[in-house]
Amino acid sequence: MDRRTFVRSSALGLAGIATSGALTGVALADSTSTAVEGALAGAGVSVAEATPAWLGEEPQIDEAMITADYNADILVVGAGCSGSAAAATAAQMGLSCICVERGAGVPETREYLGGIDTKYSIEAGVETDKGRILNELSRYASGKCNRDLINLWIENSAEMIDWVDGILTAAGKQGEVTVTPDHETGGTSYLTPSCEHIWEPSYVYPMRNDLFVQIAQEADNPVLFNCKLIKLIHENGMVKGGICDYAGKLIRIYAPYTIIATGGIRAIRR
Repeated sequence: MDRRTFVRSSALGLAGIATSGALTGVALADSTSTAVEGALAGAGVSVAEATPAWLGEEPQIDEAMITADYNADILVVGAGCSGSAAAATAAQMGLSCICVERGAGVPETREYLGGIDTKYSIEAGVETDKGRILNELSRYASGKCNRDLINLWIENSAEMIDWVDGILTAAGKQGEVTVTPDHETGGTSYLTPSCEHIWEPSYVYPMRNDLFVQIAQEADNPVLFNCKLIKLIHENGMVKGGICDYAGKLIRIYAPYTIIATGGIRAIRR
């Protein structure tokens, strides 16, 4: 699987880079919808009742309040580690993309990046047991995880590291992998895979997110700061973009695909 195929199947088919969000834009398959609704019905809960209370109700928007309409192939919500990577990928694939970020600037980058069987780990002599890594991460999550998604990362993260490395080395940074030994805690042996990569000098401008945003902007794909998503656009059971508060004015962005990349820990209040 090459990176283009991987990006389309993961970022556009699922949820990036990543590191990265959740994609909406296609209706759930009938079998999936039926299974979910059936499980809820069996528990005596309706789909509406299953919606977390903290999500609240979608606001009602007066059409007269919308000041501008835009169109793009992809709408990315959030310009952090996942959103900026998605925006840069879209630009390199020749897709039109609008990225909206509620903050006033590029969010701080979490500089460490995980990858398995990368060129850096091979150079460091790191031996990889992919099956053991999959089992260890599953055990760490008490089995409450998507093993297919973990395996997707295991099998494709080296290619992702190569992509990031090309961008960061061109900016004068040097990559490396942290080699970590296994250890025991309470008599139990834990695997600590050597997968943590960083590029030095780290945490100095330009950081990874800054470079991703530059790639998007250089392709004339706008990254709008002080722009907060307030409502998704729904058409025929699918999400087709969103309405945003852009510096106090409402704008509407139509897009066949919407990537929600707003998972920063500091942004989660509950």
